[in-house]
Amino acid sequence: MITTANGVIMELRCITKRYGRTEVLQDLSLDIREGQMIAIVGANGSGKSTLLRILAGLTAFTGGTVRRLPIDNRQFRVGYAPDRLPALRFTVREYLNHMAAIAGLDRSASGESIDSWLERLHLNAENTQMRHFSKGMLQKVNLIQAVLRQPDLLLLDEPHGGLDPDSRDDLAALIREERDRGATVVVATHDREWMRQSAPVKA
Repeated sequence: MITTANGVIMELRCITKRYGRTEVLQDLSLDIREGQMIAIVGANGSGKSTLLRILAGLTAFTGGTVRRLPIDNRQFRVGYAPDRLPALRFTVREYLNHMAAIAGLDRSASGESIDSWLERLHLNAENTQMRHFSKGMLQKVNLIQAVLRQPDLLLLDEPHGGLDPDSRDDLAALIREERDRGATVVVATHDREWMRQSAPVKA
């Protein structure tokens, strides 16, 4: 249950971001509320990924303020899936166990959750290092690591990249489930058609 006014969990005010002389975000203000579905739709290079990294607390902004509000007297949990996961020298289980440990999750419970997600998304190459994975396989791992800790704020950057049609359907179901669980979901994409057809939000 949200304890903040109007269910707001994050406030952005007059955010500006520059890379050198290039300004990718200008005077952006936004309130993000519990349970919202937000679509950020725009062409490549329009600042979508930069905004998601600012929301995740991974990129410093040039001007403005960001206020993250506690939920039930705790800091809200953030899950972030970047647009591309590096091809690492981990097996999928090694990587997901490592991410669960970083998040402070119970080893037994996270292990069961990982088993469930690997089965659901048909990731069976457990003994193969991720550096040998296809883009679609890496994207599935990327999505799993983002939802493992049951985040209050789930940030997905071009989440459909590399996925086949069946896996895109799985992604749409995942987004719906996170919404139904009460999470706030922010999706950045350049693909309006996918957003219109597959995601339970209006772009």
